[in-house]
Amino acid sequence: MDSRQKTIRGAICAIGLPLAPVGQATTITIDSFDAGWYLRAAGDTGGHVASNVNYVAGWGTINNRFFRNFFVFDLSSTTNTITSATLRLKMETQCCGGGYFSPDPTETYTVFDVSTSIATLLASGNNKTAVFDDLGSGNVYGSVQVSDADEGFNVDITLNLTAVADIDAATGGNFALGGRVTSLGATGLDLDPTEAVFQNSHVSPFVRQLILNVVPEPTSLALVASGLASARTTNASSTNTSPRSAKSKCAWAAGIAPKIPTSTPRSRCPRSAPRITPNTSSSCTT
Repeated sequence: MDSRQKTIRGAICAIGLPLAPVGQATTITIDSFDAGWYLRAAGDTGGHVASNVNYVAGWGTINNRFFRNFFVFDLSSTTNTITSATLRLKMETQCCGGGYFSPDPTETYTVFDVSTSIATLLASGNNKTAVFDDLGSGNVYGSVQVSDADEGFNVDITLNLTAVADIDAATGGNFALGGRVTSLGATGLDLDPTEAVFQNSHVSPFVRQLILNVVPEPTSLALVASGLASARTTNASSTNTSPRSAKSKCAWAAGIAPKIPTSTPRSRCPRSAPRITPNTSSSCTT
């Protein structure tokens, strides 16, 4: 524990509050308030339907379409420092159509940053090529290998330090992530067969979560308590308060040692009594 934490702990004790670890990490889970896909196909290089919350990514042979997905999170209630982040997504089960479709044993799903404005991202439209491109390019935030064994389970994608820094910078507002399958076997609009993940993901209940480990900043109460501790220590030094008295226990707990008095207040004994030093017999001699 550093000197600043000792000061805060000692001050909180001094004003009668229970002690708790300072700067202890906690975990918060935030559900995405919107998600969906963008497609690229013949005749449409960036189509999106706002009412469709399916977040499929990959390639589909039906109408020969590429899909990229996105997720948007409300961080308005998050003000603490973020130390790590994980994106958690549900892979649908076979009973609901299945979430993994590929002839390959695994596919790689990669998460990217999103520079498109939230309003533009969420709006329906066609030929929004720039948005489609944005969801699968730029800074890589993390990736994961998935397979049909993941169907019916949640898939966790650990986000890197670049993502953590960007999420931390976005606290107090909204934050978006994009994703695409980066292990497709070929390019163009003639892939066969289907290679897609997170299909049928419109089935409720949804699992589209951002899991954050955060470290709380010192509260205003703790800062006030720190000031009170400093004032109390100064006062204790000026009035020669005994360092082992009940009032100074918190100062010792915080690593703040008051000055040891050199004399005992005269009012405790008759004037004829000689002066004594601290920690000796408290009886008055004649």
